[in-house]
Amino acid sequence: MTTLIKNGLVYDGSGNEPVKTDIFIRGERVTKLGSELKMKTARVIDANGAIVMPGFIDINTNSDHYLSLFNSPEQKDFIREGVTTIIGGNCGVSLAPILRGHKKINVHWQSVANFLDVLEKKGVGVNFGTLIGYTTIRKFVAPGNFGDFTNKEIELSKKVLAQAFKDGAFGFSTDLTNSQTGKIALHEIKELTSVTAAHHKIYAVHLKNYEAELGDAVNEIIQISRETHVNTEVSHFTPTKNFAALYTEAASIIEKNSAESWISFDFPVADSTVNDLITFLPEWLKNENFSATLEKVLSKTFEKRILEHLESFSNEEITIGHVAEPSLKFLEGKNLRVYAESRGENFGNAFLELARLTKLKAVLFRKNVDLPTLEKLYALPNSIIASNGASFKSKEFNFERNYPTFLTFLKTASEKNILPFEKAVMKITALPAKKYGILKRGLIKENYFADIVVMKDFKPIEVLINGRQVLGTLEKAGKILRSKK
Repeated sequence: MTTLIKNGLVYDGSGNEPVKTDIFIRGERVTKLGSELKMKTARVIDANGAIVMPGFIDINTNSDHYLSLFNSPEQKDFIREGVTTIIGGNCGVSLAPILRGHKKINVHWQSVANFLDVLEKKGVGVNFGTLIGYTTIRKFVAPGNFGDFTNKEIELSKKVLAQAFKDGAFGFSTDLTNSQTGKIALHEIKELTSVTAAHHKIYAVHLKNYEAELGDAVNEIIQISRETHVNTEVSHFTPTKNFAALYTEAASIIEKNSAESWISFDFPVADSTVNDLITFLPEWLKNENFSATLEKVLSKTFEKRILEHLESFSNEEITIGHVAEPSLKFLEGKNLRVYAESRGENFGNAFLELARLTKLKAVLFRKNVDLPTLEKLYALPNSIIASNGASFKSKEFNFERNYPTFLTFLKTASEKNILPFEKAVMKITALPAKKYGILKRGLIKENYFADIVVMKDFKPIEVLINGRQVLGTLEKAGKILRSKK
């Protein structure tokens, strides 16, 4: 199959100014760029009056966490905003390696290589690559061990990680707030990030703290990056209203240290943060494993202490975004304060009731983002835009980060003159491709894969993935990506 995209204003992802040029595609790749190409072709896309860009690369996604890679493999939410490549395995959790089955999907793999082979056979709508999560590794190496690993267990973890890299994982991720990995010794993380650096992979980290102790959390990661020389990505760097000044300061610290350590940070473009319900509970509860935390939430013994803590959130605008239990889907989209009033309860009691009903398996949207500070982060060279979202079946999960994170970023950056449009395009194409070692993508260039977005008025009118038109179709044109670095 051959395609000719004619008359478009092409922002090639390099950060250079755009040029009006034609793009000839044969099969999966761009084979020629030039003015007024006269190629015999099976189809022509007239991009007159449109902007042509590389497909957007989203390095922080959750379609694997929500298993929508399996029940909605077309990943239409990403495609309709121009995302052509996504990375999973973030925040310490990946779908491999795995020892046991999963209640919702038929798990017939163990290693990363097996997992990627299964996905490849099934097919997926966008290009997909994965990190390997440390929570997953720990469950694989020593199920039920929530404390520090022994030297033997650390050595086995390093071997599992190294094999995952050989199998094609793009990096290693941790969640330093997770009950399994949040309290482990720093030297354990350094051992694993040293392996990551030796294989020239990425270390993506969910920080230990995103509020008052943000500075300490960032400095800890800078220390790890310096000592192990690992390429580091800080996830969810979203400035909130109560701590906006701390984010500005932390971003400056990262920038000052970028000469010695390749540290960048990502964030979605939205006015709300997304939080697992469990994150709202007091620290003394979150420090335990999930089963122990749930047991105490269900018990009357600790109810008064929990309610006193929950009242600190009573004036915030919090919405129920997602619940795992199908019979409770009617709760999704409800404002927690309105929900409490409808039941004649105060905020704390309604929140605790929700926690018990869902058994802590709920996602809440908290409208607390400081947008002026967020927009200032757009222009920083160390920042990357990433949705932290997932693609779902129609109407399954109304999540503003799914759509239109990247289009909103481009529109806001352009209309507010935050940074030149060609630099904004680079930030969501070539920059994440370079950071994560995603080869032959992120640029419109000869011999690169033809992942391309044609856009008018900040809305895609054509999306090509590996040379195939996918917008508005059920095509599964994506490739399973394996890191080659």
